Amino acid sequence: MAKRYNTPVMSSSSLRFADSVERLKNLGMEKFESGYFYGPLPMQKAMPGYFWYGVHTIELIVSLLGGNLQVMYREKTERFETLRLLRNGTEELLVRGDYSWHDRFGGILHFGNRTEAFLER
Repeated sequence: MAKRYNTPVMSSSSLRFADSVERLKNLGMEKFESGYFYGPLPMQKAMPGYFWYGVHTIELIVSLLGGNLQVMYREKTERFETLRLLRNGTEELLVRGDYSWHDRFGGILHFGNRTEAFLER
C-alpha cells in the first residue's frame, strides 16, 4: 500500500518511545561518558545477530545518543554476547545480549556528575 499511495514507511522499536527513555532524553545527554545496555538476543537463522530482536537494544542507544557507533570488540559465550562500542571516538558503551528470551531491556548511563539507570519491559 505504501508503494501504491507513494507513502514513506519507517520502522523502529517501540522502545524509542518508552517512558524511561523519554525521561532520560529530557534530562539531557550532555557530558555523557559511558553506558551499559542489555536486552534479549534470541537468534533466528534467517536473520542472524542483531537483525531480529537484538535491534531493540541497539535502538535504545541510537534513540538516546544518536549514531556514529563503531564495534570495537565482540565476545560470544553459550548464554550471551557482549559488544564494546565506541561512539564519537571517546564514549564507551557495553552491550549485553542474552540468547534466552526475556522481556527486560535497560541500562546504566554515566555522566560527568551523575549516573542514570533505566528499565523497560
